[in-house]
Amino acid sequence: PFTASGFVMQRLTICSKGDSRKWERHYYSGSWGAWFCTYSDVNTLLASPGWYMNETQTVNLPEPISKQPNGIVLVFSRYDGGSKDDNFNTFFISKKEVSQNLGVGHTFTMFRSASNPFNEACVKYLYISDTTITGHSANDDTGTGGCGITFNNKAFVLRYVIGV
Repeated sequence: PFTASGFVMQRLTICSKGDSRKWERHYYSGSWGAWFCTYSDVNTLLASPGWYMNETQTVNLPEPISKQPNGIVLVFSRYDGGSKDDNFNTFFISKKEVSQNLGVGHTFTMFRSASNPFNEACVKYLYISDTTITGHSANDDTGTGGCGITFNNKAFVLRYVIGV
């Protein structure tokens, strides 16, 4: 391969209605690296745990966050004796943010009920690395916080981790 500066990149584009993707790989130090997706108009469901995400629960991602085109979306939904298909709370986490803060804790604040705003507050704390998302012991607590706000961290569960 041409190595004028010691670095070569190959790009592959797949064009199809509703399924377009761009891939690339790099040549350096005498060998080709792995192909990785740089763009996709198709989101990938990486996990669907349905967990509170307490300290014993870890989601092992089948593909690293660094290999997603942009990062991940975490989707939480209401829990009331089981996962419910309502009161979704969605959060985007960029792959750049994850790479700069591997394994560091992230806070996600959620509320339930559009008809009665702030009806039920919930806070989840997650440790996010490139290949895992691990919960915290407080993620299934209930009570009143230091500022007097009543919370129920059992009100929501992590439903989906989507690669975007």
